[in-house]
Amino acid sequence: GIYLRQLSGDMILGNITGGSGSLAAVQLRAAGSIYAQSQFTNRTVAHIIGSSLDLRADGSISFAGSNFRPLQVQVTGAVTGHAGGDFTLLSPTGSLTIGAGTEAFNGVTADGNLAIDASGGSLTLNRPVTAGGTLSLSANAALILADTAVATAANGTLSVSAGSISMGAGSQFNATGKIAIVTAGDAVLGRVSTTLNDTVHPVIDILAGSGGSIPGNGDTGANLVTVAGAGLKLQAGNAISLKVDTSWPTAETNSGGLTITAVDGLVSSMLKSTLGAVSI
Repeated sequence: GIYLRQLSGDMILGNITGGSGSLAAVQLRAAGSIYAQSQFTNRTVAHIIGSSLDLRADGSISFAGSNFRPLQVQVTGAVTGHAGGDFTLLSPTGSLTIGAGTEAFNGVTADGNLAIDASGGSLTLNRPVTAGGTLSLSANAALILADTAVATAANGTLSVSAGSISMGAGSQFNATGKIAIVTAGDAVLGRVSTTLNDTVHPVIDILAGSGGSIPGNGDTGANLVTVAGAGLKLQAGNAISLKVDTSWPTAETNSGGLTITAVDGLVSSMLKSTLGAVSI
């Protein structure tokens, strides 16, 4: 494996390969920021390769000041880390797994904004993913939250884009800003909640593609939660079946049924199923 610690200043990276096999760990620690060399502009290749990856920076990760210099990784095992500023991680050639073990620090966290992009495959969250600002999660294939996994935008929006979403028992998406979720296929939801107080615009907006449905994952609590007076918007090519705790949902399906179970009373301007039944 490779273990590097920068005692002062920034760590500027070229190509790093941890070795071969299951012991090809890469661990990087910097008193400043960690980012790639400026000539690395091809976003389709990985330049950090290992069986696991742990990143720790007192500054940002993937930023040289305001300049975007992303770490592009290919990691077969778990990714963990923390940034004292913003944190972006790209996986252009393969799937990405966040978190290992049972300790709280074995997730990925940032004091600033956090973005994780698995354009090369799926993205699995096994441990907490927490942004002090906004949080963006994207995957070309499935986004999977393990049981009890929590993804949080502590001071901003939460944006999710994936081929499909599967949230395990007790898993959560939390934000203080708007939550926007887009999938090509199904979005199986655990708990999705925001504390944003906006009585005019939807604070949760979920769109599943032409063949996608938006069902709950079977947890006993509400799947979608807003503060009093706030509302949400749901669109699916197939069916929607959710339990909600919100003041005003709007929801529309095409080929499947629409079932909304309300924790309390609600007012809706539109609950529509083109080819299926509507149940409240």
